[in-house]
Amino acid sequence: MIRRRRLGFTLIELLVVLSIIGIAASLVGPVALQQYERSKVTQEREQLLRLLNDLQFQAYTEFKNIHLMTKNNQMIVKTGSEISNDLFMQSIESKNTSIDEYEQNNQSNDGISIQKASNDTIIAHFNSIEFKNQSIELNSHGFWSNDFFYWFEASNERSVALNMPRIEQDTQEASDASR
Repeated sequence: MIRRRRLGFTLIELLVVLSIIGIAASLVGPVALQQYERSKVTQEREQLLRLLNDLQFQAYTEFKNIHLMTKNNQMIVKTGSEISNDLFMQSIESKNTSIDEYEQNNQSNDGISIQKASNDTIIAHFNSIEFKNQSIELNSHGFWSNDFFYWFEASNERSVALNMPRIEQDTQEASDASR
């Protein structure tokens, strides 16, 4: 008796393989989506921290006071003079466009969006970060009125130290040391 060689898979074999692939996809899919969401939050956090550093640098180099207000998912930045385009464009990694051009071209939901309210006011909208209601002054020497800046990523509260720690001693210790 001559046996024929089978060329292919049976229906049962194909169904078993497809069910294994389906189970694996159902286990890996949610983890991949969570990782994608976490990467978006991390991107916004890095843009926020870069923006705070750039504001401090601008206040110091241009010798001007800056007022920062936060509420919900908005950060409002006010200065006494026209805001430099370079500051915000570096913070959102779009160095070759002005704020007005960025505002027209930015239709995506990734990262932050910048809106120029007036010559001395910029509003930054965040998608994944929520802020406490804060009002912080940045003086012309580059020092913040508050020592910490607070925000929420999902339900986690985060903070960053705004001013460098002091190097000098307390006034009482300094007066004792001078005797």
